[in-house]
Amino acid sequence: RLARKHPRYRLLLMACLYLLAAPILLTFGVTKSFVAITVAIFFYNLIVGMGYVNAQPLLCEFLPVHIRSTAIGIMNMSSCLVGGAGILLAGALKSDVGLAKSFSTLTYAIVAVSLMLMFAYRKILPKDLERVRMEREMEARAAMDRA
Repeated sequence: RLARKHPRYRLLLMACLYLLAAPILLTFGVTKSFVAITVAIFFYNLIVGMGYVNAQPLLCEFLPVHIRSTAIGIMNMSSCLVGGAGILLAGALKSDVGLAKSFSTLTYAIVAVSLMLMFAYRKILPKDLERVRMEREMEARAAMDRA
């Protein structure tokens, strides 16, 4: 509902959901219970998934139609590369700190991403929204002039 009022709330929702999901990963470091870890993985993926579904509509708010598919492809490719790098890093850290601690330390990365999204929400997004609004106004005027 918030995104219908103003698209900038999509970014804020992403940041808040990622921040909410970050501490769930600490479960890996504090318990060895299979059930607790399974429940933590479920809720972590649910919360992060709710945040991630806002990424593509947000992208479509700012980009012209002819480059949206390319941008979404680049975003998906980047996500896969970062995910693969994370798995590689966790494997490399496994022998030194253990796999549970490796996953627990991801909490810091997710908090950092959340803070970057909040910074973008406060400083970068308003400028982009204004630019898009002005471009759409110019397109509408040009269409009226042609008619």
